[in-house]
Amino acid sequence: MEIYVKGLPERCGVKPGDVKQIARHVLTKEEVDCELAVIFVDDAAMSALNHQYTKREGTTDVLAFSAREGKDSEYSGHVLGDVFISLDRAREQAKELGHSFRRELLFLVLHGLLHLLGYDHKSMPKKIERLEKELAILPIRNKSRSRRKM
Repeated sequence: MEIYVKGLPERCGVKPGDVKQIARHVLTKEEVDCELAVIFVDDAAMSALNHQYTKREGTTDVLAFSAREGKDSEYSGHVLGDVFISLDRAREQAKELGHSFRRELLFLVLHGLLHLLGYDHKSMPKKIERLEKELAILPIRNKSRSRRKM
């Protein structure tokens, strides 16, 4: 299991090891042995990615790109994909929800990873299962985050 972390600022309250620990925990529970990259970017980079790949304008908090799906997928098996997280959106959302930047970053790592594993916002049973998984392993439980509309 290889987990790469890129673009994480030194003094943000989250260490690369924290990101890897959450990813390893989830991947182990899901019985998935794979390669994964978690990349932290600013809103400008996230807006560009969002426009290029989803044709949506503006930024978003997290984008997950699976290496295992799509007609042009050249990977199967070992490479799971990439999770991109906007540091700017995480900072704003943490403020809006009244919890730490650290907690929001870890939530978004988990959120993006679960998308790569097939969980989505469209299916209520999967959404409930995803939220339970997210809240069960985060270091700080915050009820306001679990009530937020996804």
